[in-house]
Amino acid sequence: YLHGLWASACGVSALIAREQQGVSQDVVVDGLDAATLIAVASFALAEGAEDQPASLKGPGGANPFYTRYRCGDGSWVFLGALFPKFRERALQALGLDLELMFAVFEEWEWWVVSPETLRVRAALAAGFASNTRAHWMSAMEELDCPHGPLLHREDWLDHEQIRAIGGRTEFTHPQHGTVVTPTVPVGFESVAAPAASTAQTVSS
Repeated sequence: YLHGLWASACGVSALIAREQQGVSQDVVVDGLDAATLIAVASFALAEGAEDQPASLKGPGGANPFYTRYRCGDGSWVFLGALFPKFRERALQALGLDLELMFAVFEEWEWWVVSPETLRVRAALAAGFASNTRAHWMSAMEELDCPHGPLLHREDWLDHEQIRAIGGRTEFTHPQHGTVVTPTVPVGFESVAAPAASTAQTVSS
């Protein structure tokens, strides 16, 4: 969704520039542009804080309430508790002290790598590691806290939600035989979508 929004913003900017300067241009916004834009907060550090190794936070980003955790049975769950009420529910489900949330942080500081966010992350990781994914998903569901399982590729493509929205495409490839891929997520009235797709550039 950010890819589309960013492409629209850049396209409108180009139209304004054409009107003001009389020069037209092609605007191309690819997925890397969108990913970089949405992840810009991940590159922020607290003022005066030492840089923290990326290995301390892993690939899930700096916010300990919006990342993935390994559960006690070895499976993974993604916690999506972006807002204060959801962070409180996540801590409640995990049986953790609410002071972890309210002690030092302003809203924006959850997106900054700091000793405090790493401390909270460690507490959450220990909590999730103490029981199975099924247990934590049930606990989060009961409190209406955003979460979801991290699935293998095959599980994701066969998930009931993906099937319900027509998000699974199966076709025969001349070299690889039967191939299953995600469906092209955008349709155009005058352009037929290909049977199999790769990441595509959005142009305006």
